[in-house]
Amino acid sequence: MLTFIALLILITNSYACGCKKFNAETAYAESEIVFTAQITSQSTVHSDETESVISKLKILETLKGQPNKIERVISSTSASTCWKAVITGEIYLFYAKSAPDIHFNKCSPHRHIGPGNVGE
Repeated sequence: MLTFIALLILITNSYACGCKKFNAETAYAESEIVFTAQITSQSTVHSDETESVISKLKILETLKGQPNKIERVISSTSASTCWKAVITGEIYLFYAKSAPDIHFNKCSPHRHIGPGNVGE
């Protein structure tokens, strides 16, 4: 029984997210591009080891840099990537170091802002 508990702890910890702590000021300073956007559509792409969700977005407000170079948001659904989903229609604040892709997971500084009623 003790061996089982130790194995369970080892397995659980192997998928734990070891995220760097950040605040909005640090995330802004370390990013080349900061903007808000609404997720407009999503598709799922399968590979041998992972499944990724590719999201298209509509840029709403530029806070820093040139977000027009951003093409998509990628979320990998494998446990080892600390997966976190974005939701179609919702608005997010994104911090990016480069373009064209933004990777979204539990460790990224991106934040959900709220429901999208843009253009309605």
